[in-house]
Amino acid sequence: MEYGYGDESSLKVRGTIIEVHIADCHIGAFEPLKQYQFLKEQFLDQIVQLPKIDIVSVDGDLFDHKVMSNSDAAMVATRFVAELVEVVRQKNATLVLLSGTTSHDFDQLKLFYHYMNRQDVDVRVCTTLQFEEIHGARILMVPELNGLDEDIYQKYFHQSGWYDEAFVHGTFEGSVYGNMVSGSSRLLTARDFNMCKGFAVSGHVHTGGVFQGFYYYCGSPYRWRFGEEQEKGYLVIVHDLDTQMHYTSFQPIHSFRYDTIEYNDIVEDPKKVIDWIIAKRANDGIDYIKVRFNQNIPGYNKTIINNYFRNNPFTTIEFTAKDQAEQQKQELVELNQEYSYLTDPTLSDYDKFCRYVNDKEGEQIISVDALLQLLSDKV
Repeated sequence: MEYGYGDESSLKVRGTIIEVHIADCHIGAFEPLKQYQFLKEQFLDQIVQLPKIDIVSVDGDLFDHKVMSNSDAAMVATRFVAELVEVVRQKNATLVLLSGTTSHDFDQLKLFYHYMNRQDVDVRVCTTLQFEEIHGARILMVPELNGLDEDIYQKYFHQSGWYDEAFVHGTFEGSVYGNMVSGSSRLLTARDFNMCKGFAVSGHVHTGGVFQGFYYYCGSPYRWRFGEEQEKGYLVIVHDLDTQMHYTSFQPIHSFRYDTIEYNDIVEDPKKVIDWIIAKRANDGIDYIKVRFNQNIPGYNKTIINNYFRNNPFTTIEFTAKDQAEQQKQELVELNQEYSYLTDPTLSDYDKFCRYVNDKEGEQIISVDALLQLLSDKV
């Protein structure tokens, strides 16, 4: 299909299309049923209310890892896609499922190949470099591929004619520190898209943003770790195929809140610090809090604070590099003192075993005589 950019045929009216992009759902990264709740209430239930949709695209990393067929992750992923299929069927739209990072999607998009055989809905599962014609738009699909020959990239990027958009999963130059890529995948640059008349929208980087004015990252739809405190959600894009003008709207999804807080005050009373952390998390509605202490703290105060939150899954404590090393050294000393009996030559192996079990349980569970009796009974 020839679009004839730059000549008289460009006067052909193709109109405006409306797209919805979501990426990096990483189903299985944390409780799948909670992930489904976020996606159902703040994505599926919202986009179905849009008056018009032409394309819904999942731009890679639907899965977090290889999943078992009887797992909650498999159930949630298949249910999520089934409901997306129903949305696009109702809207007479197209669903695109783009393959992401190999270590996440693991070729599991094969689970959805059967939708491409249905006559009542348009589903495209894209696992290779390819062009797709969708609602009048010519779109380049660029999944994240390992070890692909550069000649193939050059063919699609530079030798296959103009196109309107690119749907991508990968690392764009300048989007991550050090331009690190996954495995043997390829770093993408602005030059790669010089035949693109519109824009590229991508998954892979979990922080949303735009690079060089045309390359958009959706970001991931929810938080599940520190370092991603930015707002999460999905993109709605309106694209005029005739003028190549486009408008993007970020739609937030509210999920878990992760806050990293720098604590710069001198710690004199560890109890006051502990109370402050508890109150900070409760009053500010923080789900997961990381407190980073930047001042030198006396060893006993560090031990008290660290031990209080040691088994708290919602609170992480970090000291300065120097203090952290000292803390680990102190903990090692305490550990060696606690288990020094294991190297005591005057104790038998039976004595050591029984003492270890009793110490771990916090009470007298077994004696040497009882252990010997159990062993003799086995014999």
